[in-house]
Amino acid sequence: MTAKLLLILRFYRSAMLLFCGAASLALAWVAKVHGTPIVPALLLGKALIYPLFLYVWIIPRYSDEFYYYRNLGIRRVVLTGCMTDCCVINTAFDAANRDFRVVVPRDLTRGSEHLEEPALRMISLHLGLVVDSDALLDEWRSQD
Repeated sequence: MTAKLLLILRFYRSAMLLFCGAASLALAWVAKVHGTPIVPALLLGKALIYPLFLYVWIIPRYSDEFYYYRNLGIRRVVLTGCMTDCCVINTAFDAANRDFRVVVPRDLTRGSEHLEEPALRMISLHLGLVVDSDALLDEWRSQD
């Protein structure tokens, strides 16, 4: 799985480098044709083109972590952390809405004193499984 993730990241880095290299070559050609007085304008154009490419092409398509998981063949997410009633439940909704199987280990999350249990009940009713971490580890060991 790590190899697949590194391959995906290497592809996106290569795409960015390819675009930047092509833009630099084009701007160098313009500088050669029009002479050195145009160089400050070219540098300003270069400073505008790179962020534009990044924000218009790269970020909208590849900033979603669930996109990477889906490309890696991952269909199940295990959510742990603090603020069960805020962060964990919101991530669970997002993952469930994107057709991932959601698993939340009850003993590996914490939330507000009065809202943690209702959040876990909502996750178990509508979004996925709420399990004990020992049972989850036993299940994973039995699959190997």
